[in-house]
Amino acid sequence: MGPTPTPSSPTSQARRAALADFLRTRRAALRPADVGLDPGPGRRRTPGLRREEVAQLSGVGLSWYTWLEQSRAVTPSGQVLLALSRALALTASERDHLFHLAALPPPPPGDAPVDADTTALIDALLPHIAFALDPRFDVVAHNRAAELIMASLVAPVSSHRNLLLWLFDPVTWPTAPPAWHRNAHANMLDFRSEFDRHSGDPAFVALVEELTTTNPAFRGWWADHDVQVLEPTRKLIPHPTLGPLAFLSTQTRPAHAPWLRLRILVPADAGTRAALDAASAGSDPL
Repeated sequence: MGPTPTPSSPTSQARRAALADFLRTRRAALRPADVGLDPGPGRRRTPGLRREEVAQLSGVGLSWYTWLEQSRAVTPSGQVLLALSRALALTASERDHLFHLAALPPPPPGDAPVDADTTALIDALLPHIAFALDPRFDVVAHNRAAELIMASLVAPVSSHRNLLLWLFDPVTWPTAPPAWHRNAHANMLDFRSEFDRHSGDPAFVALVEELTTTNPAFRGWWADHDVQVLEPTRKLIPHPTLGPLAFLSTQTRPAHAPWLRLRILVPADAGTRAALDAASAGSDPL
């Protein structure tokens, strides 16, 4: 699998050397029994797995894998890197580092459920609003406070839990104020960087096609191809029953799950705090 070495490559020699060293150390850290192989009789001279064993486990040609460990000017594909990640039993962080060394975007985390630590963290942020977004901006975890302001988005009966579809829904927000449009625009710009990192992913393409079809504002902004990764600190939500709600907002990425965006919103004024307290106590049904 893979082409022959080429005289030049967009990957620098320093990066190729780091990639080779990383592969060698990961290979040395594994025993045959760790990956279901018979170590065979006698003492092994090679610490960890042999190169041919990695090639066998991954389905990658032995020559091709040897060239990678020799820092040769070859450019592995994402498919090859995923195969090697599985063969070397890499963690998610190690897999992403391997892709980084090969100058390729890391693969999306897939549909794996949010881990218990992230869920516990979000719940512990009560009474503040907290929720997590995956790279496609689907809401994958939230706490009770988030339900107060995003009931139609995170309700169990919701047909989708995508923040962009909610922000740009003209039925939900028929007369949204300018501050809401700025919020929607900022989220679209933040998503743009994820979309480009997941170029060609059918789930991302389908989302953009739906948004450009149903919302003229999104269609026009998307065509501008602007990119922004910083969310505005102040947000105004025109809640249908609680009235205008002002928040201070921050976004971070959990160290153990860096593909997620953790959003936290706290009231920016006394009126918003009072409205949320009343809704949380059940005096104002959503």
